[in-house]
Amino acid sequence: MRFEKSEDIFVSRKTWQERSEQPNESSLKNVFILDIFEIPEGESFSCQTERDDQFCYLVMPNPRVNRIALQIQKHKRLGPTAWTKLFQMIRQSKWAAENGITDESVITIGLVSFWYHYLFISNVIENGRNDLVGVSDYMMEAARKVLGLAPPGISRAIAWRIQRQFTTSRFNLKQQSVLDLYPDRGGYVVGCQVAHIVASLTSGQMTKVIDETPVVLIFDIFARGGQGADAKVGPTKIVKKEVIRTFRAMLKSIVVVEAIHHKLQQEFFTKVDPNNIAGADKETFMVWLEIAVGVEVENLVDAGGHFAATISDFRMNKGVSKVKPADYCSPSMVDAKGQPIKQDDIPNIF
Repeated sequence: MRFEKSEDIFVSRKTWQERSEQPNESSLKNVFILDIFEIPEGESFSCQTERDDQFCYLVMPNPRVNRIALQIQKHKRLGPTAWTKLFQMIRQSKWAAENGITDESVITIGLVSFWYHYLFISNVIENGRNDLVGVSDYMMEAARKVLGLAPPGISRAIAWRIQRQFTTSRFNLKQQSVLDLYPDRGGYVVGCQVAHIVASLTSGQMTKVIDETPVVLIFDIFARGGQGADAKVGPTKIVKKEVIRTFRAMLKSIVVVEAIHHKLQQEFFTKVDPNNIAGADKETFMVWLEIAVGVEVENLVDAGGHFAATISDFRMNKGVSKVKPADYCSPSMVDAKGQPIKQDDIPNIF
């Protein structure tokens, strides 16, 4: 949590509850959940805009939880100025007048679900500015403790999100992913991207990533004890094992934060989380722990995905090597109308 005009840049949930006058631990008083809808080029916004860097918004009060919806141009990023504008719009809304909101009232905007995707496109760490969102000292210390539990000599990490490519629509959970619906397409995407990353790391300028020292793998297929970021979708356990086998054959030694947790069980949190933050939300704690590890190591390989890009932003892109996107490994093998895209070059990729 961060408060404007406060010396405490990042505070605990308990401190936030006290300052925002939450009546109980489950209360969401004056809290707005942010939903961002990316509008493809050529499609119309729901409001009138004069420039492509503008956005539409809608404040949606609700007795259970308030929301604020944002429409932005796809592939555009907002930045700190736009983020600050969100708070101003809420304070000037009809809801604010009806609820007696003053300049002193604490307004909270929350990111949920694919929060790291929102964090990336919100661009609140623009040009390396960590004054809006950042990794707390507590989580950075936890990262150092985790690395202390791993084999010595770690200086590199590889961040990659693959399972989220199989996830259904963020706004229609009943919609089945094309990659799940057609396993051959899903298998193609996994195999193609793994081959591309391996080829990138073993040739050209990126060969320096491969040496005798251990490398931390920050992949979403390791989440939740190996079940992955979303156990209902994505590669099977057999495919996950093949992915690990491929990287294990390429790297001399690999380290996985989830594996350390699995080995130590409850002792893991005793060592790295003395304040028991994970007791309230273990999954979110583990995700931020991986972000902190990605920031702490000397070098990071961004192998694709907004999660890796967010870690790069937190690092201010220092010591970051990026794997070039493999356009031929597109997760979407259908066009905008749902028609299959002809892939004449598939047999030649490998």
